[in-house]
Amino acid sequence: TTQQIANLTFSRQPKVLDVGASDGSTSLDVMNALDLSYYCITDLNAYVHCVEKGRWTYFFSQDGKPILAASDRWIVYQDTKSAIPPFGSIARMILRSSGKLFSQENMISIELVNPAVRNRLGAQASFSTYDIFSCWPGEKVDLVLAANILNRAYFSNHQIVEVLKNLRRALNEDGRLVLIDNRQVEQSSILKFGSQGVFVESRVGSGSEVESLALN
Repeated sequence: TTQQIANLTFSRQPKVLDVGASDGSTSLDVMNALDLSYYCITDLNAYVHCVEKGRWTYFFSQDGKPILAASDRWIVYQDTKSAIPPFGSIARMILRSSGKLFSQENMISIELVNPAVRNRLGAQASFSTYDIFSCWPGEKVDLVLAANILNRAYFSNHQIVEVLKNLRRALNEDGRLVLIDNRQVEQSSILKFGSQGVFVESRVGSGSEVESLALN
């Protein structure tokens, strides 16, 4: 997919929005492949807060919601829907009880940015917090990259369509949306938007599993 992105032609140096990019590690390949005007790496959590209590370390989102707890034997995630009983209820109890620990004096903040990405930030690249379920607040871009985030393992079709609308609004009129899923075998779709609508410009494998939602 990176090679296909590198082969794209633009009428100007492209501005790129990379959503759900985690620590930005996979963004580096695309940053190196294009002659960019600007690259914006985003994720819901640009940093987390953490605090230790006893054998446990608790992690919180920027707004204070518990998202993970870890000990030397256990890791408890926020998503407990698929947990085997009674582990789901135990996990929820652990995370609920951790809420009162937020804002303690011994809490530290951890920036979730790959050091190699940090070294690239500056006039042509940034790392910021963005919730894909809200409209993109920045200027319009020429390319939106969504890797390993828009799939049915995470979201319903309704939610995916909602996100796709937000990403479409972030694009210039002749912009492109790249949908990638390489959790197992890489599958991707590059969609081109324009005055005549949207079409698939290229695919890797059979394309993204949510390609049809983007086309509609």
